[in-house]
Amino acid sequence: MPKTDYKIFGALNPFFKVVLKGLKGLVDGEHYFDTFAEDAIFESRYHFPGWPSRIRGRANLMASLSGYGNTIRLQSGDKLRVHHSQDDQRGSEGLLS
Repeated sequence: MPKTDYKIFGALNPFFKVVLKGLKGLVDGEHYFDTFAEDAIFESRYHFPGWPSRIRGRANLMASLSGYGNTIRLQSGDKLRVHHSQDDQRGSEGLLS
């Protein structure tokens, strides 16, 4: 996807930047969404009303996050804590506020 198409996700840039920092050297891609395979499964560790616990595919993840900046704009994302999995197929990353 061209970088210009990522502009609608600008409200999430602090989140994207801290996640990419935690994944440095482990994934390919310059943007958060570039790190996901087309058929990736995104699983949320947290349950929010109205938010699915599992999203199938990069396009669906992007669609789910596309309106985020209409109501919320992140100011920062910090205090990164990375927990590396022993399983090369799965990883976990967490943010603390």
